[in-house]
Amino acid sequence: MKTFYNRIFMLTMAIMMSLSSFAVHIYNQTVEIGGIYYSIYLDENTPPYAWTTSHDYIEYSGEITIPASITCEVDYTWSGDDKYQYSDVAFPVMYIKWGTFRNCKNVKSVTLPNSVIEIDRGSFENCGLSSVTIPCTAVGDGPGMFEGILPGAFKGCTNLTSVTNLSCVPQNINFAWLEEPAFEVYGDLHVLKGRKQAYQDAPIWNKFNIIDDVEITPTMVKETIDAIDNVQKVYANDPALKLYAVKALITNARIAFDALNKEQQAQVKNINLLIEAEETYGESTTGVANINSDNDKKDGKYLENGKIVIKKNGKKFNINGLNE
Repeated sequence: MKTFYNRIFMLTMAIMMSLSSFAVHIYNQTVEIGGIYYSIYLDENTPPYAWTTSHDYIEYSGEITIPASITCEVDYTWSGDDKYQYSDVAFPVMYIKWGTFRNCKNVKSVTLPNSVIEIDRGSFENCGLSSVTIPCTAVGDGPGMFEGILPGAFKGCTNLTSVTNLSCVPQNINFAWLEEPAFEVYGDLHVLKGRKQAYQDAPIWNKFNIIDDVEITPTMVKETIDAIDNVQKVYANDPALKLYAVKALITNARIAFDALNKEQQAQVKNINLLIEAEETYGESTTGVANINSDNDKKDGKYLENGKIVIKKNGKKFNINGLNE
């Protein structure tokens, strides 16, 4: 009998040791930067990222701008890998999580960066803010596979009379069946120039007084493309979610890029990442999506060293028509 139990013990230990070899080592802690609390996260298989978080006894106030990324020292190592140990690491802020600004009656305005892809349920519940800027990267379709603005995100925000939405595509916030609307008041909605009709055609958004007075800038496009890159890395182990999220971001980036003039398009130095993503996910369209590597065989638009080059009759010209 003793031998039997010894065998059971040895088998259990072997299984535990085997499982431990597959464990994912995680670094996750809360930090305070610029008066705002964040959770920072990384593991062996995921690049660094962060989200805002609530904190006991802290009530935010005033005009708040969340940065696109936060930098702090990581003092952790695993499996002999000291890549992050005792080094400053940048964590893109990708989520505004539940309760971050909940019941913060003295918050006046919040500007979210073009890195955030999700505004969580109750993240602003009963907050006193009167204006908010929603980033061009929060482009999901609500309580589904990829979240943009979740039900109840701004529940109880009765002072919220000015919303600026930088997304080219109106997010799905039609949550009537949940009896938990994203907004409770519908004041002025400032959207990107040329996108007014899209919001007028969108349920719930058409309750606002829509004003298309926000300029589309090369920086917005660049940051949306950066978000595509972040999402592909963070969701690397979730192919379905990555596919949906990346496609939504591609659509937003493409509409914004095509709305720029040629000089502005030339300022988007990471356009090649968008083109690669379009080709990978089957989202290529007409126009600038035709920019590919120069194959020396046909006229067209090409990308060389981050610049658009137009090739015609064997000669190359820049976007201003000047001979290269």
